[in-house]
Amino acid sequence: MKERLLIGVISTDCYIEYHRDLMNGIISQAFKSSCDVVVISPLNNFFYRTDNKFTEKEIFNFILSDRFDGFLYNRNSFYAEDIKALIDELLIRSEKPVMLLDHNDHKRFETTTADDCASFEELIDHLIEEHGYKKIYCLTGPKNTFPAQERLRGYFNSMKKHNLQYDKSYYHYGDFWTFQSTEFADKILNGEISKPEAIACANDIMAVTVCERLIGGGIKVPDEVAVTGFDATLDAYRMNPSITSYQRSNYQLGAEALRRLYRIITGKICQKIPDTPGSIRIGRSCGCSESPRLKHEMHRRMKVNESYETMLTSGDMLTEITNTDNLNQLTSIIDRHTYMLHKMSRMFLCITQNCDDSIHTGAEIKSSFSMDQPVRILLDKTAVYRYATDIMCPSSNELLDKIRLNRKQ
Repeated sequence: MKERLLIGVISTDCYIEYHRDLMNGIISQAFKSSCDVVVISPLNNFFYRTDNKFTEKEIFNFILSDRFDGFLYNRNSFYAEDIKALIDELLIRSEKPVMLLDHNDHKRFETTTADDCASFEELIDHLIEEHGYKKIYCLTGPKNTFPAQERLRGYFNSMKKHNLQYDKSYYHYGDFWTFQSTEFADKILNGEISKPEAIACANDIMAVTVCERLIGGGIKVPDEVAVTGFDATLDAYRMNPSITSYQRSNYQLGAEALRRLYRIITGKICQKIPDTPGSIRIGRSCGCSESPRLKHEMHRRMKVNESYETMLTSGDMLTEITNTDNLNQLTSIIDRHTYMLHKMSRMFLCITQNCDDSIHTGAEIKSSFSMDQPVRILLDKTAVYRYATDIMCPSSNELLDKIRLNRKQ
């Protein structure tokens, strides 16, 4: 076996808290296990099928590089079925071990999942034991998804454990989004569903939606109906009242998926990073009072995020980039703004030969990507030093080798 494994991580929307925490766990465990990580991620999730946006799917051809030893695949982060089918096909062609993250059963790939059943049960226990609620409804996710079924099972376990009555009218399947949670709340408001004492939602988006709808319809939360969520997002904490939720350890899930993949590849057990167990994040929507320490921490996080978003959207970077006339200008502008990359160690900005040719000739060449295509390095820098640029790598495989070599030095 070679000195360091190279693990490919396939995901999108890495800026979203859930995916970001998964990624942090994967990377932390990989470095602990002497592995290198390459994240293969497009900038968009293929909602819009314009030519330039849909061409981003070419990045998945990286999967066919013979440098990779295995892949972690965040399949849930992709919404378009044809994109998921494309990635599945490329992973099968690679003939490398694949580990899915928090996914339903897959015919070809292994999967690592979190214990949402026990976590959701703990949340229901809180509603019963701390507040004495008995008539508790559960709004879970889509019926055919593993997380939705596991969270519903946790609801069943807690209700049975406390000898509380429930039937099919007590639990409902949602969409992990706003549409069906809006319909569910409206049914309570118009009397189609009798009003409960509490509603446990299987994610924060649904919890916020239910809260807003109930409050808008004249029902007080939590005085008349308590509401809880799951995932402990900032948006849920911003809600008034703040949503009591469960801080799931997605960081730990990412780390565990890496460890399992490592064992499949090597047959060995790697040393694990410290556990970071999940816990209930108390808000006011269940009837509790907020912790002053938690309130301070959440407000600090919100302020940092808002400041960064203001700097990104109100600054001149996006305007300057979109108004560049040539690659040299583009490179210089990006170089000036790399201070916004938190804890950046070293950055390479590259362009394929195919794209480079189309820019210089003005010809309308359809962008494509393959591992044996030459790659031009436009920018190679650390946080304090800029190296020589405009270097041609004979292939993307050799670019991967160069980046990995620089990381070891």
